Amino acid sequence: MSVVHIRHGMHSIRQPRGSNVCWAASVAMVMGRSATIATVRAQAAAAGVRINGNGSLPLGDAANVRRLAGAFRLRVADVRTTPVTLDSTVGWLRRGRFVMLGGFNFSGSMTAMDHAVTFYAAEGDGTQRHTRIFLADPIGGLFHDDFEHFEEAVMADPHFVLHR
Repeated sequence: MSVVHIRHGMHSIRQPRGSNVCWAASVAMVMGRSATIATVRAQAAAAGVRINGNGSLPLGDAANVRRLAGAFRLRVADVRTTPVTLDSTVGWLRRGRFVMLGGFNFSGSMTAMDHAVTFYAAEGDGTQRHTRIFLADPIGGLFHDDFEHFEEAVMADPHFVLHR
């Protein structure tokens, strides 16, 4: 891979403390413009997306994730058994910001096994160690890491990617 320099504008959206709407915040960040957690939840519900009573999505429900993606004209990559690589990450980013649903180990916080984050940039020489990825976590804010460390220590259990 050659030099990578992809940076999409990002307006970070934080989920309310104690809520389980990271998926809606992440989708709103991908959609941009005037999308909010409330408008994403309403559009998802109108499209028949199942939302748990606590505001979260049913874990591992591929059909439900496809309904969610369809409501926003996004595609779904099922990455439960397919590795997320630097190449695939850069490929998704070339088309725009994207959401990853799954488990994450952010330093200084508990492991979030049912979470969503939005990727918005990648920069570096194209190698795993020297290419940084940038994402917005609806709980922790903006985050960046070299892809190698992110893959080994942070991205604990990816489930689905919603992308353009």
